[in-house]
Amino acid sequence: MKKITVLIPAFILALYYFKARYRDEYAIAGLRGKASLAFGILIMFTVMLVGVYRRKQDTFWQWFIQSSFLVYVFMVLTLTGYFALFREVAAHGWWHRVLNRIEEKERINLHPFMMFKQFRLMSIQVMGNFMMLLPLA
Repeated sequence: MKKITVLIPAFILALYYFKARYRDEYAIAGLRGKASLAFGILIMFTVMLVGVYRRKQDTFWQWFIQSSFLVYVFMVLTLTGYFALFREVAAHGWWHRVLNRIEEKERINLHPFMMFKQFRLMSIQVMGNFMMLLPLA
């Protein structure tokens, strides 16, 4: 039971996020669209649950660090378009739209590690990500 409490902040954030962001969009979506969102959420929380059960949380500090990291992971997934990916795949003609977006270079990053060109190594963006990942080492 104690391990499940690590997931509670990320779960609450997910509820509020999906209610604010996708409620209107998925209210009119068909079964295929709703199933794609549910599938993406299921994969995300399954991976999080496996990670929680593999690590020990003996102290409140360890619990807090892992819980804040899971919130961080959820927000990174929302920023990278993880949930939009499942929505796109569920739509009709999704492969043609993906190919068109790649050709037009529309909001698709095909260059790995490009963020190091966009941000300085000591920028707030890079240092914030480093600080969030440091306690997990």
